[in-house]
Amino acid sequence: MVIMSHGILTEMALYPKQRLTRQAAIDKFGPDYQIVRYSTDDCLDEGDSVPVYENPDGDFEQIEYRQRGLALTINGAEVDTIRFVAKPFGPTHSRCKGQASQGPA
Repeated sequence: MVIMSHGILTEMALYPKQRLTRQAAIDKFGPDYQIVRYSTDDCLDEGDSVPVYENPDGDFEQIEYRQRGLALTINGAEVDTIRFVAKPFGPTHSRCKGQASQGPA
C-alpha cells in the first residue's frame, strides 16, 4: 500500500507474508529503536480511518526507527505491518481535548 499527497509519496506499508516476530525484526533492523504506544483520536473520525496520537497507555504499539522513517506495527509478539513514513506517525497529544467525540456512542 502507498499513500500519496500532492504527488509525493508520504507512506508505504508492507505486510509480511511470513511470520516475523518482534525479536526477529529487532535483530534484522537493529537496536536503535524506540517503543511507542498510540491511542485513537476518536473525535477526529475521518470515515475510513481515525487519526492516532502518542499515549504511553495506548492500545497500539509500534517499534519505531525514527531516524530512518521506519515503523513496525506490533500485534501480540509479531510484526503486523512495516511502514516507511515521511514524518512521525502521530502527534504527541490528543487533539480532542475539550471536543465532543464523533465516534459511536
